[in-house]
Amino acid sequence: MSENLTIEILSAKCGTKPERITVERIGGLIFIRGTINVSNPCHTIKISEEINKEKRMLKIILNVRRLKKICIECLANIEFLIKMNRYHYRRLFNAQNCLLRLEYYYRGKVGVLYDGEFEL
Repeated sequence: MSENLTIEILSAKCGTKPERITVERIGGLIFIRGTINVSNPCHTIKISEEINKEKRMLKIILNVRRLKKICIECLANIEFLIKMNRYHYRRLFNAQNCLLRLEYYYRGKVGVLYDGEFEL
């Protein structure tokens, strides 16, 4: 994506967990840690964003993709870490807050991990 919004896969392993996020702000960065359940651990996530300055809305889209390799079959979870440059988004929206929608796409399904007011 860019240096203002990145994603890192922390783990992909068998076993499901509640799909949720936690948010931590340290200096100029916002860290969003979360979990998505998938059909097996051989998946990755591509990140993209949609910005609406008029509505002060940021949509972060996580596209879950299967890796092309032989994989163990088990219900699994992917843990990820999103890093955001908070000052970039403050300047972009000219505000300390925005509306954030964090959603993922997986096998034709849309899941929403967060939808609401968000402190930058």
